[in-house]
Amino acid sequence: VLLNRMASGYTDEIGSYSAIHPGRLNELDLAARAKSRNMDLYYRPWKDSFEARLWALQGADPGNYNKGVLGGWQIDERDPTADVRLLEFCLAVPTEQFLCNGVPKALARRALADRLPRLVLQESRKGLQAADWHERLTAVRDRVSFELDRLDACSPAAKAIDLPRLHSLVNNWPSGNWEQEDVSMPYRYALLRAISTGHFLLRATGSNS
Repeated sequence: VLLNRMASGYTDEIGSYSAIHPGRLNELDLAARAKSRNMDLYYRPWKDSFEARLWALQGADPGNYNKGVLGGWQIDERDPTADVRLLEFCLAVPTEQFLCNGVPKALARRALADRLPRLVLQESRKGLQAADWHERLTAVRDRVSFELDRLDACSPAAKAIDLPRLHSLVNNWPSGNWEQEDVSMPYRYALLRAISTGHFLLRATGSNS
């Protein structure tokens, strides 16, 4: 676990990326549930990379998300990487081709050697999707506080979500360092996921008046 944290930078504490209520967390016995579903709460690397890729594919189904985007914004998304032929090819490539002679992304770098600038091929940093998320979140901070007040009045939400912690996050809003994990994890993951979960509970219980 320690080596995985050092390599990836991620913490292994559920509370860092989730705002589940401590009492509810104890009731769920997540360790046993995760084990029965072949999930690792510590996100340790798999010994068999093929099995890891297959497991990830089997656990992903963007259909509902894509339909939601289509229904909400009339955008019909297409994903060329979802082509079955491409998936079958990637799964058939020997694992050692992805890390060849100590070179990561070796297959892609060889295939694109005459198509991309050397600077791009040798880039080792990771990109961040929606890097301006904190700016948009800060702009609606008052709305976030209002949503938490609504969840306070919803019994199922109050039982499932650590609302006092979320109120504290809103009251102690950061002024910077959003790129740091100890700042981004509580807000981008714990807070936003909790609001999404709470919104569902409001609708499911008829409390979204």
